[in-house]
Amino acid sequence: MVVDVALVVVSAVLIKYLYISLYLDAEASSSYASCILIVTVSLLAGLRRQNYYEDILKPGVWRGYFSLFLIVAFAFGLSLFVLFAIKASELFSRGWFTSWLIVTYAILLVTRVGWRTAYARLLKNGYLRTAVIVIGSGEPLQNTVARLRDEERRGPVSIAAVYALNTNEARDSESQIDRNSHLDGCLQQIVMQCQTNSVSDVIVALPASEKDTLCRAVAHLRLLPVNVNIVPDFGELDLSSGTVRSYGHFGAIGVQRIPISEWGVFVKKIEDIVIATIALFVFAPAMCLIAIAIKVDSPGPVFFRQRRHGFNNKIIHVLKFRTMTVLEDGPQVVQASKSDSRVTRVGRILRRTSLDELPQFLNVLKGDMSVVGPRPHALAHNDYYSRLLENYARRHRVKPGITGWAQINGFRGEVLEASQMEQRVKLDLEYIENWAIWLDIKIILMTPIYGFISPKAY
Repeated sequence: MVVDVALVVVSAVLIKYLYISLYLDAEASSSYASCILIVTVSLLAGLRRQNYYEDILKPGVWRGYFSLFLIVAFAFGLSLFVLFAIKASELFSRGWFTSWLIVTYAILLVTRVGWRTAYARLLKNGYLRTAVIVIGSGEPLQNTVARLRDEERRGPVSIAAVYALNTNEARDSESQIDRNSHLDGCLQQIVMQCQTNSVSDVIVALPASEKDTLCRAVAHLRLLPVNVNIVPDFGELDLSSGTVRSYGHFGAIGVQRIPISEWGVFVKKIEDIVIATIALFVFAPAMCLIAIAIKVDSPGPVFFRQRRHGFNNKIIHVLKFRTMTVLEDGPQVVQASKSDSRVTRVGRILRRTSLDELPQFLNVLKGDMSVVGPRPHALAHNDYYSRLLENYARRHRVKPGITGWAQINGFRGEVLEASQMEQRVKLDLEYIENWAIWLDIKIILMTPIYGFISPKAY
């Protein structure tokens, strides 16, 4: 999309130069830039709205070209309406405007064919495939696997693994325990496979009589940063936010989506690199002074490295300025509290101002963390709250952050009650489900303000 729009803008500039500067031998108005901007923004919105690139291999190609014509016509029509409304239409050359419209449609038409050809060839050679794990039993599993095998031969999907569940019809307590144990074992294998391989989708295909098994499986899979889909529809499962997930000509009902899309991941990565680089450059003198103060104040290292769970439950080593006389990183980690004797004099200042978190910008550049996201906790605390709160582990579907939605809403520092952590998790999941670049910017801008109004108590 970016390449196509860039070509459209370049074509506008070239036609403007060739048509006006050479053919008409006249000086072009500076308002041409406004017209180009309006058309470009409208094209971007229209192409994204119609899923123009997501549906690139779907049948009905000529219908797609007609939709493209409507998008281009709307973009240029909107621009013409705005120019007419502000009484600036007479400043533009009709020949340039018409020529650019035709060239724009031609560019998008040609690149559409090019993208389709390149995409189909890449799929044929085994690239860009969606890696899928299928779990289920009985006829739904057999039909699903058979249809996915057909799509696998065409290219868009690749079956990474198939897990057949042992779902006996007997309903006595012993058989139910066996079924649950078998299901948990399969789910654990799926979790490990999703954490170690590039699997993006899990499909659950179970008979209609296995609603309890389905709900149990979906609840477990919600902890993973993957698309979770079911075949077919089950009435008792909440599908209010469900969407149809397409695998070529085969479709399944999506009950969970990846929190941040591939485009969003790219944007967030750029955001992290830019902000972390600027922050380290700006705070470099302060970090040097803090390091000296720590060494003078108490014996021990300047930095404290602690193992925490990152994206997809992978263990990362989080950096902090040392603020205590101990370096706890084991099965038992005592959380710092108000008037904690383990906190050093310099450490107390650093913790109150959150300056002890500054080295985590290095974690951001390394790729272990993001500037904005759920705050990571020590492994011991993670294990405790994972057992206590059902949705706690869903925080790991995105990278942990230096600051987050929970922190600017009052949940930072010491956790005295389980209800406080429950509210923190609720806000973290709210951020994950509603992520947008504008939300990140809001959190980044609000973090220093909230930190000044409501600092930590220790």
